[in-house]
Amino acid sequence: MGNVKEQVTNSSEIFTMEETAVLKKIKATYDLDNIEFNMLPILELIEDIIYTPNMSSDSAEERPKFQYEAIGKMHQNLASKINVISCEILGSCNRNQDTNEIVLSMFGALSTLNWIAKGVVALAAFAINYGEFRLLVEQHSTDSTAKLLSLLENVPADFFKEELYIKIANLAKAAMDLIKYIWRVKYLYVNHISSKTPIEDLNAKLHIAIYWIIQSIVICQSIITNLTSTGYESISSTAEQWELYYLGEKVTEFHQQIERETSEKLWSLFPQKNITILTNVICCEDHMPVPLIDGDTKIPQKVDMLKNKPVLLYISNLDPPKDEIETVKRVHAAHKDKVQFVWLPLLDKSKYWNEETYEKKRKLMPWLVVRKPQLLDGTIVKFIENGWEFKKRSIIVAFDRYGNVENKNALPMILIWGSMKAYPFTDGKETELWKSQTWRLELLLPLPEFTSEPNGREKITQLDQWIKDEKNYICMYGGEDIEWIKRFEARVGDIANDLSIPSDNMKMLNLDSLSVAWITWARIEAIFVSRSKQANEQSHDPIKEGALTMCSFHWSRRGWAIISKCSSNLMAKALGNVMLNCLNKCKPEEWKKNGLVESLNACISKSCETLHFLPTFPEIPKMRVCSQSSCGRPMRKSVTFHCLGYNKTQSTNPTAES
Repeated sequence: MGNVKEQVTNSSEIFTMEETAVLKKIKATYDLDNIEFNMLPILELIEDIIYTPNMSSDSAEERPKFQYEAIGKMHQNLASKINVISCEILGSCNRNQDTNEIVLSMFGALSTLNWIAKGVVALAAFAINYGEFRLLVEQHSTDSTAKLLSLLENVPADFFKEELYIKIANLAKAAMDLIKYIWRVKYLYVNHISSKTPIEDLNAKLHIAIYWIIQSIVICQSIITNLTSTGYESISSTAEQWELYYLGEKVTEFHQQIERETSEKLWSLFPQKNITILTNVICCEDHMPVPLIDGDTKIPQKVDMLKNKPVLLYISNLDPPKDEIETVKRVHAAHKDKVQFVWLPLLDKSKYWNEETYEKKRKLMPWLVVRKPQLLDGTIVKFIENGWEFKKRSIIVAFDRYGNVENKNALPMILIWGSMKAYPFTDGKETELWKSQTWRLELLLPLPEFTSEPNGREKITQLDQWIKDEKNYICMYGGEDIEWIKRFEARVGDIANDLSIPSDNMKMLNLDSLSVAWITWARIEAIFVSRSKQANEQSHDPIKEGALTMCSFHWSRRGWAIISKCSSNLMAKALGNVMLNCLNKCKPEEWKKNGLVESLNACISKSCETLHFLPTFPEIPKMRVCSQSSCGRPMRKSVTFHCLGYNKTQSTNPTAES
């Protein structure tokens, strides 16, 4: 299958000549006087047949009942059309008609419906046959009727594990995802932007989207029909698997393309009001009539309680770090009388909903929480990700009392300056706080208010005062290489003796061993994110560069160190092997003559830099030049894999080196 994937991904054209000819004929079948109908109830029904929702049983019970009751109230002609097309697909596949002939025939039968309705009705027709197929394959061990039917049709007991069946299911789901996305975008646009002016990027490609959906239906049904007629075990699946894979790639590729083109434009046109967004997008009554719950009182609440109030919308994954929650709790304690806090966890597509994790985290939060975030439509999740640039790392969106977005992510400024100094968390306040700031040691220390350690505030306050004394040196270091740390600590001790630096004037600080390690690194990363919003990309920003280097040290998992003379902004920093080599090379006479930090920087500048990034880092540069003065060459980008050891998983870590 590797060659197959290469053929698909290397294809420069999305359509073959034959497909292009079919598309022209499809456009000719469109009737301008088309029928409109409420598609949400039937879409939900089809989704439950094709793509079983990933939710807990209590969530399923709370799904609005009107959606399914509304199916019975559909116009009789529409129900008849679904049944007729279902039979037509089945009959055509039984007769082994050409795929394109079946596709064109279906478009002709659907000519009185608008483009989206064509896709919905076609999927509904397919769902009748596909649902029976799923029951036969997946439920024969638990459902007595399905078991009897599976015996009659000689369905293998473990056919649901076969690659062919999985690919049929994946293609059906891809078609469902595409129509659901298109419908949701149009729903948001018509209801909140304009009911008269069409969204051009979407309308221009509607016929193509519906073509891919109907072709997917025909291919899936053809293979299912062949399985039934020729036998589940006798059919050769190589050609079918290729066809399913190829079409699945095409549908997914088109979905991603249309998603990119429409979501950003839709967000830019959407009314940026907290009540509008929270009521109609995040906490839509389609999902939950009373969508919030008060963390303190445990009483369900309506979204209306947010009207005319400033709101901080805390968006994270399902399992945010406990330290992060504790940080937000301190901000909440300081401003709960002035600001409403709301937690919205967004579920990663690659992970399953975990009710136990959700409840565990929810109980830690004394503010409003979205009750059933797992019911949030995938289209809306993408809407939020693009609009507020949520990339798996937590953000806090700040709204004023009129519902205007004042800061797409206020979390970095909170981590950097604290809950009181950062208030009212606006973009303007963030810019003001950065004025006259320089890269200095104080930025590498956690804020006293965010430590939970006994006497932690006093210790950090004392350290903050200590680094202002010009007689003092501070050495910050860390990493997971214990042997390197021992050698480094011993070497620094020797140097302190050589330079007659009293132990009281040389502080050794292993950042990764501190109880405040999480908040320290979170603050350093926040500095980079915040400065990225402020600094011109073309200008050199020492603060942003310094934070980036520190983040790289942390992600490398190797040893690293910073040595600085207190009361000055001058510091020497490098990865462990470079720093230790320079400490070993430099002589006491040179240190006394030129200064310890200056001598180390002169040595470090002769070594090219290496930067390490996590895949989720907000801003991985596409190209970078080595910052060492003696080099200046373009750096090479590579990918490394590190075993995390303690949980037996792997992580991809892009690395840049010159």
